[in-house]
Amino acid sequence: MDQLLRLTLLLSRWTRRRWTRTETIIALSVIAFALVIGIIEWAGYWPDALVAEKVRRAPMRF
Repeated sequence: MDQLLRLTLLLSRWTRRRWTRTETIIALSVIAFALVIGIIEWAGYWPDALVAEKVRRAPMRF
């Protein structure tokens, strides 16, 4: 079975059943954590040591 089709079927099963209380709490806590990180970064208080910078690569030689 194609991996994308398998993922689609899995996600459709997940959306059909109701979430348990534990799954809801975990999902909301992950979303809240991501929002806190986003607000800290937006406000300018994110430490420079934790910023991901694009690394320039040397041109490829064959």
